Amino acid sequence: MRARSCLVLIVVATSFAVPVQAQQAGRAGDGYAVSGGSDDLPGGAYDSGAANRPVLPDNPYGVARTSGNSDGGLATGTVPAPQPVLPRASAPAASAVPPFAALGLRLGSFVIYPAVESGVEYTDDVFRNDGGKKGGDYAAVISPTLKVESDWTRHALSIEATGEHELFSKSSSEDSMTAAITVNGRIDVRARTTIDISAGYELDQDDRGSSDVAANAAELPDQHTLRLGSGITQRFNRVSVHLRGAIEDVTVSDTRLIGGGSDNNKDRNYTELSGTLRVGYEYTPAVQPFGEFTLSRRDHGQKIDDNGQRRDSSGYRILGGAAFDFGVLLSGELALGFVHAGFDDPVLRDIDDVFARASLVWRPTALTTVTASLRTGVGETTIAGASGSIQRRAELAVAHALRENIILSAGLSYEREEFKGTNLVEKTLELDAGIEYRLNRNVAIRWRYSYENFSDNASGGFASNSLFLGLELRK
Repeated sequence: MRARSCLVLIVVATSFAVPVQAQQAGRAGDGYAVSGGSDDLPGGAYDSGAANRPVLPDNPYGVARTSGNSDGGLATGTVPAPQPVLPRASAPAASAVPPFAALGLRLGSFVIYPAVESGVEYTDDVFRNDGGKKGGDYAAVISPTLKVESDWTRHALSIEATGEHELFSKSSSEDSMTAAITVNGRIDVRARTTIDISAGYELDQDDRGSSDVAANAAELPDQHTLRLGSGITQRFNRVSVHLRGAIEDVTVSDTRLIGGGSDNNKDRNYTELSGTLRVGYEYTPAVQPFGEFTLSRRDHGQKIDDNGQRRDSSGYRILGGAAFDFGVLLSGELALGFVHAGFDDPVLRDIDDVFARASLVWRPTALTTVTASLRTGVGETTIAGASGSIQRRAELAVAHALRENIILSAGLSYEREEFKGTNLVEKTLELDAGIEYRLNRNVAIRWRYSYENFSDNASGGFASNSLFLGLELRK
């Protein structure tokens, strides 16, 4: 209870701290962000592919910066880390930007970038289960996006909202809707002191092949995630200190079952408090070694789950590494450490494991972008006898512009999840490839192919192929 009160005070205190002038944008170690996925303990996995990616200069050819991350994180939940130094969103004149880059819309001191993608997707295994119902189906897909950036001399505010609605022609039980909104703010207190504040909401559904979804589910349960975080960064010459607190709340709806009735998911609802301290040293302007310590506490709304076990837990993570930024050519972060999660129920085994986090963005030419990431994490589960899961995921993605308006992309990811206390091991391999043809600044045609292979040592698995053809409109 005392640790929980301290963490709440961290969030409240940093939210009301007095402000200062912006830190240098793009300095090594100051430019890492967080979204989707948690590596804070217990039970979450950090999304280092999309979240811990350094802020890069604008791509002169408008090539999308892909992270190779297709699922937004290994597990539900995000424990925020220091936010990036948000760049100014000045909208240059049309003659000063590439011919196929979006200009956005100016509204006072803000620049707004709206976009919507719509198209048709075919999937050859909609139910993603080789031991059950199989069949292909077409789906209509619509994905709106809205990004808003401030254009202020001091302080910064960024808002991003995304969504996707997938409607199948025959398999309506597999229809899905996802949505996310993230707000990141920076208050410049003085030249060496900044405060970052973040808030977010996500709507998602479990995968059909998830071990936490009943085999006779009539539809997939919704998952709602709310996040709030605040931190303060102080620089002392070459040393920087960042202190951050965060709160996350996850709610999973009950699962409707075939033939009537529902499967209770209230034992999956939880609230997590976390605090992170990160100390970095600017060895050179391009390289900053750092050390990081995170302490967290997770409490479930239903103290005893449906299997009669108490899954409330406490944990910590300690790691060391280095952030580097060699300009447009190469930037990223490498970190290695130890992760621990201890559970209130003595029957559930503690989780102790090596923790690794790495992200890399390499641009060998102005036309080619290569991103790679590696991450580990501790995931939640309601499987009887399993305290949690150890998750490891590696990703690689490449985007290449044949011409200014023709962009090729490809990605590969592999994930392995081991459930502590059982023999269950799940493996997921994903491949994707795509082509984007930009007709002008505002219109693009997109084609994508995706392959997913899931296997475990209990029920077998599935293999799924998907094709998508769509049109994007943006401003």
